Amino acid sequence: MLFTIERMAEEQLLSAILTYCWPVGNRELARLSSDFGMSDFGKIVLFFGIVLVIIGLALIVLGRTNLPIGRLPGDIVYRGKNTTFYFPLATCILLSVVLSLVLYVISRFRR
Repeated sequence: MLFTIERMAEEQLLSAILTYCWPVGNRELARLSSDFGMSDFGKIVLFFGIVLVIIGLALIVLGRTNLPIGRLPGDIVYRGKNTTFYFPLATCILLSVVLSLVLYVISRFRR
């Protein structure tokens, strides 16, 4: 009997927290969580796997070309006796600018 009362109190507390913090009611929250099934999760994992394969193939193809990605002026390389520190600062900035432009163009076409 005591376990049932504690369980009910926990469920009421959780319900109150969800009602206060979440803008939808408990029934809508239960409906939203039940709509997302394992098949949807599998599709998301499959999508990210395909994206990773495409990125990997692009990196392999770019590695075979003689583009100076990773060897730009501004990339920091320190070679000591037993250590090597490499920070591709200019490459990071270049990739950031290129990705920002690509995402900007994509967002302009989606409108």
